[in-house]
Amino acid sequence: MPPPEPIPLADRVAGLQSRLDAFRRSLEPFAYGAPEPVFMAATQEFLEFVRTYPDEEAYAEWERGDSTAQFRAFFAPRVLRFTAAVERQTHAELLAKSGGRAGGPMGPLLGANRWGAYARMADILAHLDLAACRTFLMAGCGPVPDSLFCVHDHTSVERLVGTDRDPLAVGMARQLVNAFGLTRIRIEQADAGGTDYGDVDAICCSAFLAPRRAIMERIASTAREGCSIILRDPFFTGTLLFERALDALPPRLAVVKELPAARSRFMLKYYLLRAGTRSTR
Repeated sequence: MPPPEPIPLADRVAGLQSRLDAFRRSLEPFAYGAPEPVFMAATQEFLEFVRTYPDEEAYAEWERGDSTAQFRAFFAPRVLRFTAAVERQTHAELLAKSGGRAGGPMGPLLGANRWGAYARMADILAHLDLAACRTFLMAGCGPVPDSLFCVHDHTSVERLVGTDRDPLAVGMARQLVNAFGLTRIRIEQADAGGTDYGDVDAICCSAFLAPRRAIMERIASTAREGCSIILRDPFFTGTLLFERALDALPPRLAVVKELPAARSRFMLKYYLLRAGTRSTR
């Protein structure tokens, strides 16, 4: 029996467009005040599609059109709402485990929560020399600053700072830090786009920071020479959720390490950057 005829690229792109239109219709009613379980299930289904969609050629062809930014503007706030709900649940679960664990490691408590973010940060730290680092900053730490928890557990960096512009997230993160007695961690309310990074030795940037490219410009203009930056940037279908910052990286920030891509809920790839010398012009 002869093999089936390959599906033309144009038909595969049309099929992708049809799937995205269907997801948009399914999530459209949930813009405001929808029952959370229904919203969570619908968003989970969309994120599973983002993670498992296999046709790179069709997606690349679809991206050449002018729809990516439009779809991202629709999907991104809904995914942010989904993430906030997951973080609230994780926050409550962690607080319930806080008794008698002052200063102890956070990794065992996080377990499979947060989609492996703690473990992923541990992988990144294997490629990042923080021996001389005195201040590590997580920009956009959120209410559950698991990246900071990982750096706290695996390094001796003396000053760990988490920033977020959302006062609710700041309050929740401080609650966890205080409950677990993590005295090396400090949480501050700050906008990543207005922060002066001149006193920081290493920076980790949340993928949810916005506007992403403007924030990278701010880091490039204020960071000290030699500062290390961890950039989480979308690849493949991740551009449905996040704008690429790497495509417009300021010249002063050089990629020194590109970590292997792994399919995950948000389809993010990790890059290690370093700030070069300041221009004298």
